[in-house]
Amino acid sequence: MHVGKRKEIYERLHPETKATKAGGPGRKKRTQCQLGTETAPAFIDDTAKKTGKGRSSVTHRAKRAKDCVVLADIVTAARSGPSRSRRARM
Repeated sequence: MHVGKRKEIYERLHPETKATKAGGPGRKKRTQCQLGTETAPAFIDDTAKKTGKGRSSVTHRAKRAKDCVVLADIVTAARSGPSRSRRARM
């Protein structure tokens, strides 16, 4: 499965694993032991374990998936460009 889509689904199921920088509640600098409950493992750890890939490979693929979405938005904006009437005046 595509890592970017898997991360999106994982963060929907486990919002506590989403970074606070990305708008999630985060773990508030507490570990599972300090919380006294078993929370979901980090996306990277969970995916690495289930896919048999290394943590760095999963991290790289997740970052690349995020960057590809941004790149797609840039390409779409560039293709729309100025309207026909503006081009005619140029």
